[in-house]
Amino acid sequence: MEPDLILFDDLEEISKQANLLDLKHIIIAKSFSSKEDIKKFRGKINFSKSNLEIRICHLIGKTNNKELESFLNTADFICMLGDSLKNVSFASSNKKFDFILMQFDKNPQMIIDKETLMNAKINEVEILLPISAILNSNIYNKAAIMQKYAAIIKICKKVGCKLGIVSGAACKEEMRNKKNLDSIIELLK
Repeated sequence: MEPDLILFDDLEEISKQANLLDLKHIIIAKSFSSKEDIKKFRGKINFSKSNLEIRICHLIGKTNNKELESFLNTADFICMLGDSLKNVSFASSNKKFDFILMQFDKNPQMIIDKETLMNAKINEVEILLPISAILNSNIYNKAAIMQKYAAIIKICKKVGCKLGIVSGAACKEEMRNKKNLDSIIELLK
């Protein structure tokens, strides 16, 4: 994934940190309550004085076709929170999703199989692995998450599924530049 995906929306802080990290593109992902909220947020982005290209991603946390349909043509991207096998399976089997943001820090016991990743490939759904999950975990969970990431990277490579490493930043301090993200994926291969 070329632009980083972050989980907070303070445009001034994002712009400052992106400038320091030499980021040109960013995707802000959050759960919006309505299409009008997205339109208002897009207006704030257009009003900001940033040279940063900002795209909007609506986060979905439950298997809900109605929510998915209602945000399809308003947000730039649609992303499923991958905190359960049910969510991951639902999104990987649906062409309307752009991303699945894996959440092994929320559910360390979750295992993603080859068939699910094959469905993601067929439906062109990109699997995103957030570095923030590693950064914000205790030492025991860090190792488990890194092992899961390494396994997913291996399977994605084998089946040809699109895969991205993102910061998944919830604050400016967690944002990372492309070199940092690329080096992490190399480390986990």
